[in-house]
Amino acid sequence: MKHLLRCLLLFISILPMVVFAQSDSDITIDDIENTFANVFKNESVRVEGVTQIDQTIEVSGTTVIQSITQEITGEMAFEDGVMTGMTSAITQTLASNSMGLLSEGGMLMELIYVDEVVYMHVSDTSGILAGSFPEGWINLMNDADSVEGLALLNMDTLLDTFSQPLMYPLNEETVLSFEMVEVAEELEFAEGTVAYLLEIDTEAAFASGTFADMFTGFAQYGIDMDELLNQMMEGAELQVAVYLLDGQLIGLESVIIFDTEIKISGQTMSLMQTATSVQKYTDFNFELEIVAPEE
Repeated sequence: MKHLLRCLLLFISILPMVVFAQSDSDITIDDIENTFANVFKNESVRVEGVTQIDQTIEVSGTTVIQSITQEITGEMAFEDGVMTGMTSAITQTLASNSMGLLSEGGMLMELIYVDEVVYMHVSDTSGILAGSFPEGWINLMNDADSVEGLALLNMDTLLDTFSQPLMYPLNEETVLSFEMVEVAEELEFAEGTVAYLLEIDTEAAFASGTFADMFTGFAQYGIDMDELLNQMMEGAELQVAVYLLDGQLIGLESVIIFDTEIKISGQTMSLMQTATSVQKYTDFNFELEIVAPEE
C-alpha cells in the first residue's frame, strides 16, 4: 500500500502547471478563467519553483511526520492553444519520523512529454527511495508496469490534462472570493507587478473536475478515488496568489491545508498537511525543440 500511495503523490506532483495571465484591475471570475487559456497562446515558456509539503499521518496507532521538498524546473511548448511538449526536472528530498525512527531519501525525476507520449526517468535515488525505480527512460504509455503502481493510472486521462490549462472550472461555485493584493516583496518580482488572491472552494472545484478519473485503476485494491478525494477535500483550504506583469503571468503562489480523517481500505487515517508552492514563469516565446529520449 505504501508504494501505491507514493505513486499517487508522485503523479499529483507532475500534473500540468497551473497558469494565469491578465492585468485588468476590474477583473471578473470569467476573466480569470479565460486567462488560463491565454498562456497556451504563447509558443513556449520556462518555469521554476519550489514546493514544500509538511504532513502528519496517524493510522493504526502509528504517527508519521513527513517533510517533502521539491525543486522544479521545466519548459513548455504550445501550438494552436495546445501544449505539445514539456520537459521537467524535479529534485525531491524526503525526511520522515515514524515513532522516533528517522529515515530520509532523495531522487531526481525527469519528465518529457512529446508526440502525445509521457516519458519518465528517475535517478540519483538515495535512502528509502533507493531501488524503487528502474534505470533508464520509461515510456509510460507502454512500460508503466515496470514501476509498481504506475500501470494503475489511466494514461489517457493523464494525457488529457496536458492539453487543458485548468483541471476544474473557475466560477461562482468554485471561487469563494478574489481580490487584488500587495505583491510579496520576498519574491523579488519586477516593478509594476500586480497580484490577485483567490480563495478556492476545494470540494466544489474537485467535484466538477476529472481528477479522480486518473486513478480508476486503484479500484482493484478497494480504493474509491472519488470517495478518497471527497474526504480529503472536505474542509480543505486553498488560496492561490497570481502575479502578473503587463498582463502576462510571471508567478504563482499557492497554499493548501488539509485537516481530515480518511477511511481507506478498512482503516481510518488522520491527515494534517500543509503544502506551499511558488512558481516563476520566464522567457516567453523562446525557441524550443523537445525530442523524445532514447529508451
